[in-house]
Amino acid sequence: MPAFAHTPAVTTDCTSLSMKFESYNVIAAKPASGGKPAVAADATPNTVTVTIDGVASAPVKFGKTYASTIALDGQTSHTYSVVLGTHDGYDRTFADTTVACPTPTPSVPPTPTPIVPSVSETPAPIVPPVNATPTPTATAVTPAAVTAPAPTPAASTRELAETGVSTWSVPAVAASVLAMLLGAGLLLARRFRRA
Repeated sequence: MPAFAHTPAVTTDCTSLSMKFESYNVIAAKPASGGKPAVAADATPNTVTVTIDGVASAPVKFGKTYASTIALDGQTSHTYSVVLGTHDGYDRTFADTTVACPTPTPSVPPTPTPIVPSVSETPAPIVPPVNATPTPTATAVTPAAVTAPAPTPAASTRELAETGVSTWSVPAVAASVLAMLLGAGLLLARRFRRA
């Protein structure tokens, strides 16, 4: 077979080395004749030896075709040589260096929005109204002082967010409203007595 029929191909990328050799000759058996010795048939007279980063593999024998792919670490570059030996003298050597795969740009995960738990206000304790019997006087009515029991703050293991409203302001407002209603009630009672 002529030399142009041999088809050697060695290709690389950052993660592999591929070899494909096609249309090579094998040795056919020939009987001895004219003083020449007999030739034994050999179905695999061709060889491939691969060296990667200075480490050589054992020669692999093949016949008419050979195909193989070797995986490479893509994070670094590698030197390689592929030596093709043929029985008919069409030997070839392929040598080069692979290129490392590009390092991917790390993607930055989006910053999660912090979840702020809603703070529910502790309801103000209900203060029962104090019944005060007004003492009729000729000059002025003095409303009885209302004393609200001091609420005990609930034990908490975490800090509450500052909302601008004090937990003490609710009982104070409630006591003020109660005192105004009591005073208005006494004033109305006095007017109804006069009438």
